[in-house]
Amino acid sequence: MKRQHIALATSLLAGLLPQAAQACGEGDYMGQVCFTAATYCPRGTVEANGQLLQISGNEALYSLLGIAYGGDARTNFGLPDLRGRSPRGQGQGPGLSNTTMGQKGGVNSTTLTIAQMPSHTHATTFTPANAFQVTAELPVSGTTGSMSALSSGTGYLAGLAGKNGALPVPVTGYTTTAPAAGGASLPVNTTVSYTGTGPVSVQPAGGSQPFSIDSPYQGLRACIVVDGLYPPRP
Repeated sequence: MKRQHIALATSLLAGLLPQAAQACGEGDYMGQVCFTAATYCPRGTVEANGQLLQISGNEALYSLLGIAYGGDARTNFGLPDLRGRSPRGQGQGPGLSNTTMGQKGGVNSTTLTIAQMPSHTHATTFTPANAFQVTAELPVSGTTGSMSALSSGTGYLAGLAGKNGALPVPVTGYTTTAPAAGGASLPVNTTVSYTGTGPVSVQPAGGSQPFSIDSPYQGLRACIVVDGLYPPRP
């Protein structure tokens, strides 16, 4: 008697459980998708691998899925293909792109193009084909003269009055021994000019290799109910 009471209580409890709490199988609605860690899908379900089913014999399931997942709508229709894919809710959420039933998208990896790269700089090397040309002008006047031997290693010429047209030109000269710092200075006009061409080498950067954009994942088996209850409309 006690065993009968236990069996009856178990049956009543199973009947009170909501459908969502039960395993994906014969007691669930057709078209429902679930995931299992087992090596096979339960009875009443098949793997959601994108395979085609015949419309004949699966009219109820076809009326729910249509050809949103493939098929010719004459003799066959397709099931969702969740191999290596994660499901995403259909519709358009705030700030998100629209997703339609059966739509596929996304890639495992991608490679950035020039249009997608942020602004940056590269190292360059310029090799000119011509050298710089420097022209210096120093106002000097050549003359011939003589002087006595110096009694020391440093001697200076006294200021001389020369003629440049009608203007006197003071001249100060030195021996071959360098004068002290700040001793004197001479005006020099310097002109630097350059005209030339040459190659500019831009050093390459980056490897143009694809990189993964996968989120962390773990593989499970996706199953879809093909033999179950027909879902009533709300």
